[in-house]
Amino acid sequence: MAARILVASDGSPASLGALRMARAFSDRKAGTRVLVVSALEPLAVYDAGLGTTVGIDVEVASRDSRMEHVEKQVRDIAGPNHDWKVEVVYGVPPRAIARHALEWKADWIFLGLGKHGPVERIFGSETALHVIRASHVPVFAAAPELKELPRRALVAVDFSPFSEAAMKLAPELLAPGGELHLVHVITGIERDTPIAERWLLECRTKALEGLERLADEVTARAGAPAVKLQVRTGEPGDEIMALGGEIGADLVTAGSHGRSFIGRLFLGSVSTRLLRKTQASMLVVPPATVAAELVPMAEAAAGGIPREEWSGWLTEFTNRNFARATALEVDDADIGVQEIERDYLLLGAAYDHRDDRINIMLGEPGSSDVHLTQTVEHPEAVEILAEESGKDAVLRVGNRRGQTLLKFVTA
Repeated sequence: MAARILVASDGSPASLGALRMARAFSDRKAGTRVLVVSALEPLAVYDAGLGTTVGIDVEVASRDSRMEHVEKQVRDIAGPNHDWKVEVVYGVPPRAIARHALEWKADWIFLGLGKHGPVERIFGSETALHVIRASHVPVFAAAPELKELPRRALVAVDFSPFSEAAMKLAPELLAPGGELHLVHVITGIERDTPIAERWLLECRTKALEGLERLADEVTARAGAPAVKLQVRTGEPGDEIMALGGEIGADLVTAGSHGRSFIGRLFLGSVSTRLLRKTQASMLVVPPATVAAELVPMAEAAAGGIPREEWSGWLTEFTNRNFARATALEVDDADIGVQEIERDYLLLGAAYDHRDDRINIMLGEPGSSDVHLTQTVEHPEAVEILAEESGKDAVLRVGNRRGQTLLKFVTA
């Protein structure tokens, strides 16, 4: 069956690696269909008081300019006679990209991975991070300098179904004659005692046996790449990045933890760190899911709970969850993803319609005083996401800068 690739491009050089990879992939796999999508956040449109609307002409010009830039990129890379389709859509880019991939039934999302400075991350690793959280298909974040299929892929293996799925998919992106390096990192073992040394030796032996089993699955396929194995000890993110530099990996692969949309809101810390720090391209593979699980994501793009119902919903949310332990995370376009607190208790959440802001009030265990108030100015979306049992799991408040997530945790 022919693959369907959605390539996200903002028209900048950061998108070129993703477009080149789509060309290389489609050249190798006949029948591949490519859709290039560029997401624009709509401009504010308002009445100037003179019977005319300000903003429409600017928005049309912005859309036309974006289409022109992206179409030129596609012609330069796919050739003048390409059959790729190009669309400019409106919406917050990560959600618009993930939603479009779902609607188009894409098998892959390719996007650019910008440089790692604070400005470049807006359209680089942070956008990729948000797309991965919402996506139900593998996301390939290509370094802008990537010009051909990767030759050395490093797969972080923790023996979960997620990392094993990533291992099986990575060879599809490798050039013929490429190498697949499987690495497992043992962490949390101190080597100060003889008992710890024996335990570490047993762990290394079992990990190597597990990697050999996985390697056999890869090499059993026709045209499989050469597979090399490593077991290391230390902090997983540091060790994977160090090994990537040692072997010259141009692709790092990991699994995305979390079977549902709620789980994917909190991408594994190792995957997140690699996405932000590695200089190589990165493939993150989410677990197989069904479209029904993506309903909350679609509702998020549409605004979630109607604004006029925010006050009532947040009051009921507070009453149901008062004094539950929380973790508060803020995803901001400039600073990235920051965990503000963990284990504080929920004391209240309320919408102030006069100042157009939502206040989340939290306190330390054993105290009824408010010790932290997180304020979200000019919110645009409110969602309350539940576990399968029906118990509230996450309060999500979105605005133009990103989102604030209040997650309930076990104290």
